[in-house]
Amino acid sequence: MEEDYLKELLNVLEKYTQTVITLTLSNQQNIPYAIVNYEKKVFVLIDPGTETASVYTDICSILSAIQGYWDNNKKLAGA
Repeated sequence: MEEDYLKELLNVLEKYTQTVITLTLSNQQNIPYAIVNYEKKVFVLIDPGTETASVYTDICSILSAIQGYWDNNKKLAGA
């Protein structure tokens, strides 16, 4: 997935706060790998497997986290 596409989705998420973005991996496209929502002016990245959540205050920081989260063996497939 290209960074510009993900950045655009995050911009939409800021405008439409009831929206949720579900991220999937290329080898498990039907299984949500992470969920991103926007609450109280912060992005929340949720890992459904461990039920942990991380909070990011801006698009640049969450993009960096998402890019760092997936290594070369786990390519992000879509959102």
